[in-house]
Amino acid sequence: MRHKKAFLLFAILIVAFGCAGKSAPKGPKFLFPKSARGAIYAEIGQTVVYETEDARLSLTVLTDKREIDSPFIGRLLDSGYIVFRMRITNRSGIKKVIYNPSHTALMDNRMGYKKPLDYTALYEIAMRSGEELKIRKELTGKFIDLNENVGPGKSSSKFLLFPPLSDGATSAKLMMKLIYIGTDTVSLTFPYYYKPIEIETVAP
Repeated sequence: MRHKKAFLLFAILIVAFGCAGKSAPKGPKFLFPKSARGAIYAEIGQTVVYETEDARLSLTVLTDKREIDSPFIGRLLDSGYIVFRMRITNRSGIKKVIYNPSHTALMDNRMGYKKPLDYTALYEIAMRSGEELKIRKELTGKFIDLNENVGPGKSSSKFLLFPPLSDGATSAKLMMKLIYIGTDTVSLTFPYYYKPIEIETVAP
């Protein structure tokens, strides 16, 4: 009996120490890039990158409002909205890169289908808190509203915003169709996990 109790105690200690490295996921959920076999893009932390000789497109999921130079968008992040920083670099000397957000959607595994927020949607959100009079100046040139045209040798860095995902969602896919690089087009799909940030803890 004594040996049995000692064995049980030993098993409990193993489980406790095995779980001590990470805390149980809590708090707000964010998107995290999910590796995909045969992907035509690269992953660098919270950033996915697609590039050719003529263009480079990167999308970074933001998880901290201190990374955002707009208090209004920072509050959206705190409220569960999805915030990407999208960078487009045109490496071509003659071609244009054209991105139209109307051809983009974020679909989660609970059948939620979200479209990028445009200025009208953001204005309606701002009206709920009485901020509609000041967001025009704050948001001008900072987020992708209509077509983003990037000329030869130019670059663009703006926010791409989405409403919160469905309750209970654990994954999502960002689908971007008909990105023009000159007369050629490319369509991209980026898969993500949707989960709280895992915080490392130190065992006592």
